[in-house]
Amino acid sequence: EAFGIKERQAYRILAAGERLTLRDAVDEVYGGAAPDWVRALARACEETSQSEVARRLDRSPGAINQVLRNKYGASTANLE
Repeated sequence: EAFGIKERQAYRILAAGERLTLRDAVDEVYGGAAPDWVRALARACEETSQSEVARRLDRSPGAINQVLRNKYGASTANLE
């Protein structure tokens, strides 16, 4: 996996000691610039949790995680 998303954890510690936001990590896996709606999804997960965002959207936490990792195999039209 390109980055580890843990429940209620929005940051990953880099080797240099810098912090990478979930939105930055999402940009990485989307090749430099994630779609705005994916960045908004990442921000919502930073503010609450993937489980909470999934509950609000009536989706599974796994589906949210797959979208954030750019691994979601189905249409994202219902998430956008």
